[in-house]
Amino acid sequence: MADYGYLIYSSDAKRDIRSIELIFSAVSCENIYLEKDWFSPASRRVVLEDLLEKLSCSDNFFVHGMDRLGNDPKEAVRTFKRITGVKRSNIIFLDYPNLDTRLCPPPETDILKYVANKAFENLKREDKEALEEENIGIRQAEVRQAGESSLKPGA
Repeated sequence: MADYGYLIYSSDAKRDIRSIELIFSAVSCENIYLEKDWFSPASRRVVLEDLLEKLSCSDNFFVHGMDRLGNDPKEAVRTFKRITGVKRSNIIFLDYPNLDTRLCPPPETDILKYVANKAFENLKREDKEALEEENIGIRQAEVRQAGESSLKPGA
């Protein structure tokens, strides 16, 4: 039995800091698999595929959330079932400890779909909030720049 962590991260470091902290607190560094390509389908995520091939019965798969297992709820549920069913490994969601399959059997498909849908709704909300923050920052920079140019001699 071994512990493995899967971390997929984007260029948005703010969103990923918590995920990184949780994974590194749960799993030793040499067993953490890092994936950089956030938007490729889970079936094309090379690092995830390598880790899934390595998993064996009773291994523990640590991941931040259900949304890290695919680009949509169906894909995430499919990957979950592969880990718990085909590989017979445990999966531990660091953001949703009630789905820890070391403590209880994998939930029914309807519950998995619900959790996956909620995870992707939260992800969309976070993306929207980050975009709004970025737009506010751009507007503030434009206002500062406009103010500075009006202060220049001859402007």
